Amino acid sequence: MSLKNFLKKWVIKNFQYKLLAFLIAVVLWFIVMHVDNYMITKTIYGIPVETLNGEAIEETGNLYAITDGETVDIIVKGERSIVDELRADDFKATADLSKLSLTNAAKIDVKAMNGKVSEAITITCLNEYVNLSIEPMVEKNLSISIYPEGNVASGFALGNMVATPNLITVSGPETVIDKIVTVRAVVNVQNTRTSFSTEASLVCLDSSGNAINAKQVKLSSDKVDVSVAVYPVKSVNVSVKSTGNVADGYKLEEITYNPDVINVAGEVAVLDALSAIEINDISVAGKSEDYELNVDIADYLPEGVMLADENTQIAIKVTIAKIVQKVISVTTSDLSLLNASDDLEYRVVIPGSYRLMVSATEDDIQDIDISDLELSLDVKDLKAGTHEVVVNYKQSEDYTVTMNGAATVIIKNKEEGGE
Repeated sequence: MSLKNFLKKWVIKNFQYKLLAFLIAVVLWFIVMHVDNYMITKTIYGIPVETLNGEAIEETGNLYAITDGETVDIIVKGERSIVDELRADDFKATADLSKLSLTNAAKIDVKAMNGKVSEAITITCLNEYVNLSIEPMVEKNLSISIYPEGNVASGFALGNMVATPNLITVSGPETVIDKIVTVRAVVNVQNTRTSFSTEASLVCLDSSGNAINAKQVKLSSDKVDVSVAVYPVKSVNVSVKSTGNVADGYKLEEITYNPDVINVAGEVAVLDALSAIEINDISVAGKSEDYELNVDIADYLPEGVMLADENTQIAIKVTIAKIVQKVISVTTSDLSLLNASDDLEYRVVIPGSYRLMVSATEDDIQDIDISDLELSLDVKDLKAGTHEVVVNYKQSEDYTVTMNGAATVIIKNKEEGGE
């Protein structure tokens, strides 16, 4: 087919309809493209504002603090395909502090970092100004607090942490410096088993523990040397003892406490010499009833020893019981002879109303009878004749015994007894 016939058949034939179809396609494409990429607005929050030419204020001998406008919020208008993708870090916000108003405010200027984007959008600032407080410089001396990050290895405890220097001077605008309550050095102690020294950076904190990073705040030193002590841990028993005497007619029954074992830390030589922690000043003087108290075990640690447990309190309960008396009648059959000689005869005589008095707590006294006392007369080395012998009894912490006299023991030689 010749070119002439091709053009006549495929181009010229019905040309008006083909041209109309082309124009309709172009219009439809244009409509679709613009419907899908219409103009929108978007609010973008929290763009950091960079301050410029702050030295213009400092040259006057003053310092400044930003009271409002550290970040700026903007409304962006443009085609959807562009605006939808924009984020805060696509913009740069600045405020020129050399152009302050009479109210110490500097206008915020926001631009897109991409020049093509900047030409395709419009930007409206929701907050237009950085507001400043201009003040003279002040200084404050603060002690350094050391914050351990992480945990030492199992079986070890963190000891003293000392910063050198331990005082730091902070200077800056008064309103900012007044907010600083501490300067902190952070030290990583994760899985540490030995003492060490390191260099730590400093950060200023307010009363809520938030960092204060104002540019105008200056420290006399940005870093400090920190020595960190790490000690092995040992479990030791706790011993609690009382002082003084309870009220007359009462008895100290027992002292119970919890915990009875604590974990301590220190140098190996110090721990090897330590077997128990003694709390030996719990006064019961004049007490007539039970009472409880808590003591801080840290107050009883020897020099060079530190507590490795979080709980420092020992809960102590002192139990005091009232003493009551019981009278027990004694017969000769209740008395046994000790160290009797086979060559002698013995006869025990006691008054018909011989009694003894047992004193014990109400709980203990109910279970005490004459057989528990194991009454006895020691006749060792006694010769023939009449003797007064003290009645002995089994000693016990559960009771005391009061006698009202001695027993009479009549001793004869066996030959005399046989006549």
